[in-house]
Amino acid sequence: MNPTNKKPNSLINANSPYLLQHAYNPVEWNEWNEEVLTQAMAEQKLLIVSIGYAACHWCHVMEKECFEDEETAKLMNAHFMNIKVDREERPDIDQVYMDAIQLLTGQGGWPLNAICLPNGKPLYVGTYFPKNNWQTLLKKVHEFYTHETEEAYAYANKISTGLQYMEIFEPEHGVYINSEVVRQQVENLKSQTDAVYGGFKWVPKFLLPVNWDLFLHHGKVFNDAESIAIVKLTCNHIINGGIHDILAGGFSRYSTDAQWLVPHFEKMLYDNAQLISLFSKLYALDKNSIYKTSIEKTIEFLNHELKAENNLFQAALDADTLGEEGLFYVWQASEIKHWLPNDWPFAFDAFGITEEGNWEHGKNILHGAQSNEALSLKYGMPLEQIALHKQKLIDLLLQKRNERKAPSIDNKKICAWNALLIIGLADAAKALNSETYRTQCKEFMDACIEHFYQKNELYRIVNTNQKIEGFAEDYALFCEALLATAEACHEQAYILLAKEIMEHSIASFYVSEEQLFQFTKRNQSALIKTKFEIQDSVIPSSNAIFTKCLFYLSYYFDEENFDTICEDLILKMIPRIKEQGNHYSKWMQVILLKTEGFKQVIASGENALEGIQKLQQNYEPNTLYFCLQQASEIPLFQGKAIGKELNIYVCKNKTCGLPIQEFDRINEA
Repeated sequence: MNPTNKKPNSLINANSPYLLQHAYNPVEWNEWNEEVLTQAMAEQKLLIVSIGYAACHWCHVMEKECFEDEETAKLMNAHFMNIKVDREERPDIDQVYMDAIQLLTGQGGWPLNAICLPNGKPLYVGTYFPKNNWQTLLKKVHEFYTHETEEAYAYANKISTGLQYMEIFEPEHGVYINSEVVRQQVENLKSQTDAVYGGFKWVPKFLLPVNWDLFLHHGKVFNDAESIAIVKLTCNHIINGGIHDILAGGFSRYSTDAQWLVPHFEKMLYDNAQLISLFSKLYALDKNSIYKTSIEKTIEFLNHELKAENNLFQAALDADTLGEEGLFYVWQASEIKHWLPNDWPFAFDAFGITEEGNWEHGKNILHGAQSNEALSLKYGMPLEQIALHKQKLIDLLLQKRNERKAPSIDNKKICAWNALLIIGLADAAKALNSETYRTQCKEFMDACIEHFYQKNELYRIVNTNQKIEGFAEDYALFCEALLATAEACHEQAYILLAKEIMEHSIASFYVSEEQLFQFTKRNQSALIKTKFEIQDSVIPSSNAIFTKCLFYLSYYFDEENFDTICEDLILKMIPRIKEQGNHYSKWMQVILLKTEGFKQVIASGENALEGIQKLQQNYEPNTLYFCLQQASEIPLFQGKAIGKELNIYVCKNKTCGLPIQEFDRINEA
C-alpha cells in the first residue's frame, strides 16, 4: 500500500483501513467533509462518491484496474471532485446512494460508485466497472453535465424526489397488532426456502441470521416443527459448507453457490456474532452437539483473530491475500498429499478434496463433506476415534496454513457490531450455562461502555485521532446489548443504562410526526435525504431493534411513553410487513412478543440463581428470566422479597402473582 515512489493523496491522513488502501492512488481522493462539498459547489464540479469497505474483493479489483491507473486518474482529477467513503464508518452516506441504485436498478452492492451534481444529488449510480467502461461513463456524464446542464439538474432532481418518496409511509386505517400477519408471512417465506441445502432458493446465499431467528421464534410459540426444521437444515449445511472455515472457525459473508460450498471469503464480525446467537438458540432447543461446537469454535475464532488489545473487536478479515481472493484458505490436492502423506485419503473424504479441485484452477475449499458416521463406516473406526483423528488433521493443516501470509484485518472497532457480539455472548452464556461466557460478556460490555459511551454520547468509532458520532444503529444495538447482558449476568445497572440510552435516543433520533427513528441525529450534517432505516438486512434495522428495546423497557419501568412509541412503530410497519415479509423479520419477532404471552420470571433467595440459570438453558423466546439479588429501584422488581427464602414471581400482562417456592410450578402460575 505504500510504494515509496508514489505521492500520497489526502487519504494518507485517514483512520479507516479502507481509505488508507487508496492513499497512494494517483486519484486525488478526499474524505467526505464540508470543505470538499463546499469546494465542489464553488467550482461547480461533479462529485464522484466511491463507497466500499476494506474486506471487499471487488473494491480491490476496481482499485487495481481503475484507481491505480494513471490515465483513469487523470480523467477523474480533471473533471471531478473525488470522494472515498468507508461504508462502515459512514453508513448514513452509504444508505443514501444505496437507495439511489436500488431505485434506479433494483440492485446494489459494493463498490458503490455515484456520480453526483455538486450538491450531492446523484446523476448516475453503479457498482463495479472495468477500466474501459468506467472511463466511457465518466466522459459521457461529464459531457452531459457540461453541455446540457439544465437537463442534468432536472434528471438529478427527479432521482432525488424518488428518494424522498421512498421515505414516505402512508398510514393504513383499521390496522391492529395481531400475530396473523406473522403466520402468513412465515408461510410465504417457507415456500421460498431451499428444501435440499437450506437457506433461500436464490443465489448468492447470504447467512441472514435474522430470518432464521424469526423461524425459530415462530416455531417455538406456535409449535411449528417445519419452521424449526428449516433452520436446522440451513445451519447444518452452513456449518458443513465451505462458507465455514473448518480449520480455524468463523464464517464468510455469503456463498456464491446453492450448496454453501464456495464463499466470498471475507469474514465479518456482524455475521459471526449473529450466528453465535442463532446457534445458541438452536442448542437450547435440542441440545445437538454440532451447535455447541460451532458456538465455541466461532467465539474462539473471534477471540483469536479479531479481538483487539482494548477488549473490543475489529470489523473484518479481508477476502484477498496478495491480491488473490481466497488464497489463504484454499489447497491443491498435491499440498494435502505432501503434508499428510499417510492420511491424505482420509482427509480427501473428510474435507471434500479432489484431484481436479472443487473450485477454480484446481483448488479445493475444505468443508465437512462426510459425517463422522459415514467415515466410521468406511474406515472401520469408532466415532470417538474418527473425531480425534479428524481434529489431529485439522490441527496439522492449520499449522501449515498459518505459515502463509494472512489476510489483512480491518481494525475499526464499530459500536453496533461489537454490540451484536455482546448479544451473541449473552445468548451463549445462557444456552451453555457458561460462567466463562458470562464473564467475557460482562467484561466486554464494560469495555464498550468505557470506549464508546463518553459524556452521555455514544460514538460509532473511537480512535486516537477520530470520533464518529453514533447513528441510530449504534444506539439501538447498544441498548439491546445492555438488556441482553443484564439478563445473562443478572446485573440491574445495565437495565438502568439501557433506559438512559433509550431516553437519549428518543430525544435525538425519534421523529414524532413520522413515528419513526431517523438514522442520523437531528443535529448531524444533513445529506440529500433523511433516512429512516426500517428494513432488516444482514443486520436488523435500527427501528426494529429500538422497538424490541422499547417493549422490554416498558415492562421493566412501566412507562407509558415506551409502550406508546413501541405500538406506534409496529402499527406503522404492519402494511409494509404484509407486502414484503422477508425484510421485516425482527419486526415480526416483536409482534410475537407483544401478542403471544410475554412472561417474566423473577426469583430471589436461596438457589434462585442456580434455578434461573437452569431455566435459561432452554429456548423460551417469550419469557424473561431474572435473578434478583438486591433491592431495586426498577419498577418490575419492586415489592419482591429479598432474603434467604426462595421466592419465584411469575408476571403476565404487567401483573405479578403471589410468590411460589418451587421452580417446577412456574407453568402453573
